[in-house]
Amino acid sequence: MARAFECPREPIIRMLETAVEASEISASMGLEREVLQLCRDRWTVLRELMDAEQSLAAILLQSRVEREKAALELEERRRVALAKIEGARQGAVEAARAAERRRLEEAAERARQAQAAVAPVPETGPGPAPHEIYAWFSIIGSAGSLRAGVTDGAGRWWVGEGDELADGVRIEAISSRPPRVRISGGPPSGLPYRGLGR
Repeated sequence: MARAFECPREPIIRMLETAVEASEISASMGLEREVLQLCRDRWTVLRELMDAEQSLAAILLQSRVEREKAALELEERRRVALAKIEGARQGAVEAARAAERRRLEEAAERARQAQAAVAPVPETGPGPAPHEIYAWFSIIGSAGSLRAGVTDGAGRWWVGEGDELADGVRIEAISSRPPRVRISGGPPSGLPYRGLGR
């Protein structure tokens, strides 16, 4: 029975300790007031129960028939009082659970709003064109079998007409007079010249 008269203080203490936002503090204080009112109601019922127990002890001194009748009435009062106490306890627990659910829902909503407020990452534009990446540094061979040395600044390749570079760019034409290397999608003037020492 002692447990039945205990007020559920631990949920309130946890909510007050973890409350950060004004809405959380307000919800916690509202729950505290509600639980305190329920506890006062339970102590009122407890006093009624104690009075009934004292009356029962006095009635035991009366006649057997009167004692039995009064005892039945007092037992009914006792049963009703215990039911009220349990109902008050359950009400306080449910109120604490509801307040905790509201706190979690509000925290989740604040997190969603904060995530939505984050500025989107700007999209990067297209990279440089192939003729801005590649350059030729040498042309060797004779007519019909010319080969060009091509570089992107990091690697070097010897290619002939019709060959493809690493990213699918195709060599369309190689000429020695004037020296020129043209690629698919590039300008008619061809790739720029870039000496190996540059």
